[in-house]
Amino acid sequence: MKKNPGNLTILSLHDSLQDRLYYKADLSISLDVRHPHSEPAVFMTKEYVLILCLKGSASFVFNMGKKVVLHEKCLIFLMPNTFWELADITPDAEFYVCCLSQNFFSQLHFHTRFHFNAKHIETPVLRLTGNNLQTCKQYFALMYSLASVPPSQLQDHIILDLLQSFFNYFTNCYKTQTSATKPQSSFKRSDQLFSDFYKLTKQYALQEHSIRFYAQKMGITEHNLSNAVKRATQKTPKEWLDMRILHRSKILLMDVSKSVSQISEELHFATPSHFGFFFKKNTGITPKQFRKNMFAETSSIETHE
Repeated sequence: MKKNPGNLTILSLHDSLQDRLYYKADLSISLDVRHPHSEPAVFMTKEYVLILCLKGSASFVFNMGKKVVLHEKCLIFLMPNTFWELADITPDAEFYVCCLSQNFFSQLHFHTRFHFNAKHIETPVLRLTGNNLQTCKQYFALMYSLASVPPSQLQDHIILDLLQSFFNYFTNCYKTQTSATKPQSSFKRSDQLFSDFYKLTKQYALQEHSIRFYAQKMGITEHNLSNAVKRATQKTPKEWLDMRILHRSKILLMDVSKSVSQISEELHFATPSHFGFFFKKNTGITPKQFRKNMFAETSSIETHE
């Protein structure tokens, strides 16, 4: 866990679990992460993350600034390069958490194509019921139990096989849930175009702020891109792009070793004034006010501990 000079925490969830039960370079499994950190933190998932809520609840803010509540009987699956913040958590909250590196995840083989639509990217929560809930709990409990024994090569293979089996089961649960809420036939070109656009924003958002750039990369007009993204997500391409830039801005502002001007340059804004206007338009406060507020919140937390 790396702390910056302002005493705020910016970390990968996988990195924050190094003191948990089972930790290796490619995989970590833990139980009960009610307080993985004691101060405000923004997580950036470098890995794939599974969180199964056993009891209590927690609320998270994801890429688009939307708050999602994870409560008992819910499973959340996050893909790499997701920015999220822990907004609130109940004292009795208990979770199973599993983090898989992209390299580890690539070793898994799926019986059906592993695909998540636009709705999942925005709200990555699967609500479990009946047998699905019990089965998911049993998978996690067995993986956790295996992680409790002394490490061995056989243990690694067994856990890999369990994860292989679990993800095939999970993808089937997800497909069943989404097909019940949206006809499969509607997962067509607009969803594919949004998926392509979303991948491009991961790669270029901090350097390229123009929607025209992404439309040209995709070989379509700005108008067609806008229509497809709005049809798939009810949000415009500009909203998605701005939120990705905004989340990165917040993370950079937590590092007081960098000036606002340096951050503005790193994010490829024309001037610090342009960055300030962008930030205030999307948050209601200036970058300096955001930084001041975050440190004030941290001091308040430390005072009451």
